[in-house]
Amino acid sequence: MLSSNFTARFGEVIVRSGIASIPDAVFSFQKELGLSVGECWFVAQILRFKWTTELPRPSLRKMAEYTGVSERTLHNYKNSLIEKGYLRVISRTNERGGQIANYYDFTGLFEKIISLLKIKEDRNINNIIGE
Repeated sequence: MLSSNFTARFGEVIVRSGIASIPDAVFSFQKELGLSVGECWFVAQILRFKWTTELPRPSLRKMAEYTGVSERTLHNYKNSLIEKGYLRVISRTNERGGQIANYYDFTGLFEKIISLLKIKEDRNINNIIGE
């Protein structure tokens, strides 16, 4: 659970309705990752569904309904992230073979973030030791 400072400041109602875990590095390395504002927003929207050990699996159709962003725009963000190697979409079907919401795997994005964080750490260490 989030710290009591957050709850004290913003209230139990907000905490009860859910808080999304989104790595700060998605935003702080936006330029280095080559992500547009829309792509960052899309990543955040998808990650807000990550509450179990399973990959997130939101429906883009439903996302379009509650965000007001067209389904075409959502698919454009998704396709751009796939082209950059940051997202892998895994198709899912129900027991009758019908399409259901896909899994969204951001392993490529997180691996790139980890490499950027390591570079940043190395620079900080070198600055500390005077290299």
